[in-house]
Amino acid sequence: MLLTVPVALASLAGATALPRIRGAEGLRVDKLGALLVTVGAGALILPLALGREAGWPWWTWAGFAVAVAALGHFVRSLPHQPDP
Repeated sequence: MLLTVPVALASLAGATALPRIRGAEGLRVDKLGALLVTVGAGALILPLALGREAGWPWWTWAGFAVAVAALGHFVRSLPHQPDP
């Protein structure tokens, strides 16, 4: 905790110094993809962080199952790039 606050403040201060650029026209944030990655990562990290101390209760295994499903769906939803 004591280290994360100064690092976060330094990161925010540094981000304000970065030049502003415009993204490519027609590109948008993939909201479904962002949601799937967020849910999948959270469902993976939370049981890993708390499961051992809690004795690996049922919700840790449910979290792993949700993570596999969400991240698997994310990978399947990526656009296919043909080989050159």
